[in-house]
Amino acid sequence: MVKAHEVTPEESARTGFYVLRGFLDAATQDAFLAEALHLAEVAPFLYPTMRDGRPLSVKVSSFGERGWWADGEGYRYIERHPSGVAFPPIPEVIRDKAEMALVTAASASSRLRVGWRFSPWGIRSIEEHAQEVDTCLVNLYAHDAVLGWHVDQTERDRTSPIVTFSIGAACTFTLRMEVGGEMRTFRHRLNSGDAVVMAGPSRLAEHSVADVRDDPQAGLFGGSYNPVQKFYPDCRLSFTVRRTGLAPA
Repeated sequence: MVKAHEVTPEESARTGFYVLRGFLDAATQDAFLAEALHLAEVAPFLYPTMRDGRPLSVKVSSFGERGWWADGEGYRYIERHPSGVAFPPIPEVIRDKAEMALVTAASASSRLRVGWRFSPWGIRSIEEHAQEVDTCLVNLYAHDAVLGWHVDQTERDRTSPIVTFSIGAACTFTLRMEVGGEMRTFRHRLNSGDAVVMAGPSRLAEHSVADVRDDPQAGLFGGSYNPVQKFYPDCRLSFTVRRTGLAPA
């Protein structure tokens, strides 16, 4: 059995997997929540299903030119919400923070490794990538929801970075991948305001989400603020920003 641990800064620089603690301050978390509440009115959260009709335990909706969806036709991106309405544009606050998260991750690694470059991330520049981002998947996790082991590979572009923001209840985020010829497992307790970057080698790593609940000790990591509780009790919202590489809608 492979022992799990939190990724170190050196491992982040090598794998492209970063956990940015307390990345979103309280005001920004409020802004993210306001956008999610607006999204719920325009393009309501729904349960996607497996091909056999079994629902996933996580509700989803999206911002952007297209949104992730799953049903009897399989996993894919659709250009309109299942109700037929267009997905709202990605809010600027989400775009800006996603770009800032990539800058923060890249800066941290460039200080640790001489000659480090973000070219392995499959992008020419962070600014250009930010302009090409075309979707933001918003997941709503109830306290008993889980997202089993999976790889984000529905996109045509499977190399450019993915940024995920977490607000509300805490969760356990686990990622496993081969590093230097051996399997490594990284496990983190994500609190409200934390961000995750998956770039370079970690872009196609297996990962899972489980154990969604409020943590009394979350404040030890600066994540005790929970704006979601009032609207979605004991729930977590995640915002995953990426470039699909699909043709413009």
